[in-house]
Amino acid sequence: MGAAVPSSSFRVVKTWREFLPSPANSFIVSTNRGLLVFDAGADPAAKILIGELGGEEAIVLITHYHWDHSVGIVGLVAEGYSVYAPRRTIEILSDPDTVLKRVRLITRIAGLGNVPVAEYYTSLYDGINRVVEHIEPLDETILGEYNVMPIHCPGHTEDHYCYIVNDMLVTGDLITPTGSTETINAKDYVKSIMRLLELEWRLLLPGHGDPLKRANAVEVLRRAMERKLTRFRTLCMILGERGSLPAPVLLRELYGGPPSSPFIAFDRAYSLLGYLRPLEERGLVELIERDGMFWVEVKDRDEVRETTL
Repeated sequence: MGAAVPSSSFRVVKTWREFLPSPANSFIVSTNRGLLVFDAGADPAAKILIGELGGEEAIVLITHYHWDHSVGIVGLVAEGYSVYAPRRTIEILSDPDTVLKRVRLITRIAGLGNVPVAEYYTSLYDGINRVVEHIEPLDETILGEYNVMPIHCPGHTEDHYCYIVNDMLVTGDLITPTGSTETINAKDYVKSIMRLLELEWRLLLPGHGDPLKRANAVEVLRRAMERKLTRFRTLCMILGERGSLPAPVLLRELYGGPPSSPFIAFDRAYSLLGYLRPLEERGLVELIERDGMFWVEVKDRDEVRETTL
């Protein structure tokens, strides 16, 4: 990984917008080669981030497609900054219909009815389609010049990457010390956390919340993994005992009651898909539509009850 640069060589830039529970972090990291920016933030104009850069040259690396980490690309590209992202991230951002269809599905699973979550959520990506052609795929040569190790860490999203630079681990939304993180595939999420625990780094830079020294970060990573494993086991026990259920009913039982807001309902439905994915891959459950509502249909209650990640 090359010679380590002191941890004082990074700056965090926080951007907040509407319903975010906590500001999204972008990190400006000094290296022997020059400045790196990790994630573009939640402001399409990227005003604070561009101001912090003060006209200095930098390249921008994106962890995943979610709007609060990517929409700042619009402003950064307008200022002439080079932006690099995982190929799958570029594919998703290049096709707004992909995001809209996914969000509408999650909205319906959450039982939100006519609440305009899907339209609002997808509107947050406005402008990216005009600049996505300027986003380049991650380049091994450039990453090598900056001594950056890219790590594919699916789980929060399928396109998610983490990065190690100067003994610092940039995690995007794979881990959020300030609270839980949504999961699109629970099995992938657990594997990604286990991989990060095996690697060498001394400081964790998360997508939300404060940086953590390794000792504290390891505890946070392990707790996050245990929460996912426990939730998955709870899901399997509910489906094993109850059998097929409407998705909104399953969500209430899985999370111990109704959500406090439409956006919490959305996040829970997002993660439900992630907990169901390993069971779907084994042919044990199927998400079906029945009478205008999504149901989780159980194929084998006994086998579901005994399933582990």
